[in-house]
Amino acid sequence: MAKARSLVHKLTGIGTNVRTRTSIERFGLHYEDPIVSMINHSCQPNCEWDGMHLIALVDFDGEPTFNYLKTESDISHPFDCWCCGRRIDGNTNKNTTAST
Repeated sequence: MAKARSLVHKLTGIGTNVRTRTSIERFGLHYEDPIVSMINHSCQPNCEWDGMHLIALVDFDGEPTFNYLKTESDISHPFDCWCCGRRIDGNTNKNTTAST
């Protein structure tokens, strides 16, 4: 169980200019991290990024989530959000409604 404000994960890897389906963007670079690549998006996440650290926002037992719109300037593989129905394609286009 993760407690609110606790460290959930410290980002590893070397930052590059290559954006992929599984990378996370931090400080203008893209990192491949085997743990982070498995963490899903949520519009109401239980974690957030503070620098290179994924921090729990609330106490939770289960899988961590974070809001991709707060980390990615562009998404290499945009998708329709299961939470809100919006198209998730990066923080510059977060108000686009998904098509059905």
